[in-house]
Amino acid sequence: MLFLAALAAVTPVDRCVQLPDEGPTVCPLQLPRITNIVVEQNGIEAWKETNPPVACDTFVLNGRQVRRYFQRAWLTDRGSVHYTLPESPCQVRGRVTFSDGKQVKFQIDQYTVGKLFFSDEEPMFLYCGQCLFKPFGL
Repeated sequence: MLFLAALAAVTPVDRCVQLPDEGPTVCPLQLPRITNIVVEQNGIEAWKETNPPVACDTFVLNGRQVRRYFQRAWLTDRGSVHYTLPESPCQVRGRVTFSDGKQVKFQIDQYTVGKLFFSDEEPMFLYCGQCLFKPFGL
């Protein structure tokens, strides 16, 4: 909880913007320097998508791509994710370690919605509209 409170203190609300076309409200994401990334699971199918069927096994990220995602991602909230952004059942999960030694779990989906999990707290929701590099895509 202290980490999220500290993060909120350095993310000025006046720098938040609502993306065009009724998109989500996003704020700058300011994380401590990342010292290590471990991708634990690639190509996870979080739920069955049947219309059209999807092949999640092709959604694979390496540590470099995960780092690039975090460099470009914006902070958002659960409501914005649920009501304004498409979510993909295809996910990558792993752990990231910050320069302060804190280690957190992450989840990133193929449509660039991500989450950071700080212990048992509510996850931090992320969106990366600038992540137009492979293997992301709608």
